[in-house]
Amino acid sequence: MAITRTADEFFKVGCGRCARGGTPDCKVHRWAKELALLRTWCLQAGLDEESKWGVPVYTQGGRLVLMLSALNESCVLGFVNTGDELEDPHGLLTKAGPHSVRDRVIRWTSVQEIQAVEKPVRDLILRHARNLAKGRAEKAGAEKASLPEFPQELKDFMAEHPDFAAAFERLTPGRRRGYLIFVSGAVQSATRTRRIASIVPKVLAGKGLQD
Repeated sequence: MAITRTADEFFKVGCGRCARGGTPDCKVHRWAKELALLRTWCLQAGLDEESKWGVPVYTQGGRLVLMLSALNESCVLGFVNTGDELEDPHGLLTKAGPHSVRDRVIRWTSVQEIQAVEKPVRDLILRHARNLAKGRAEKAGAEKASLPEFPQELKDFMAEHPDFAAAFERLTPGRRRGYLIFVSGAVQSATRTRRIASIVPKVLAGKGLQD
């Protein structure tokens, strides 16, 4: 059986990473109720459900936040990307493995165990998602702050062409930086104006200077 490519397929037949996939012996079926409950909490937190490596993962803005998995002895909710920074007053989180640095997990062996810690687990999920979103916002702000100065000719052009200005703002910081260096590198104002005109098609297409 091939590795499953959707979360729905995972919950129906398993991860597909061994010969037991699609059979009653699959580990996913052993923890079906537990995994279904955890899935509900992840979705109710507003995260997007995808599938990677044959297991359900939950993302925010394209960045991995949580993942579910089924082991022989337990079902697991994994907190990836800075899970080690989460405040954990109930002591629920443990290292994913002996060599794990940032990822943290919680393991369970029954629905009752999960239900008993519903509130603190839901709080961990929401705080982890907020922490990652805050980190992305701070990084984007730092990258934007590090951009070169906008030449006056570009400011004037953006004011006259809001569609171009909006497309420029949608570019990655690296692409914006490349265009700013290219335009500002011209000594004469007339040359800067010509360079701005030359980049319009690429900017509107969402491309970088070297694309």
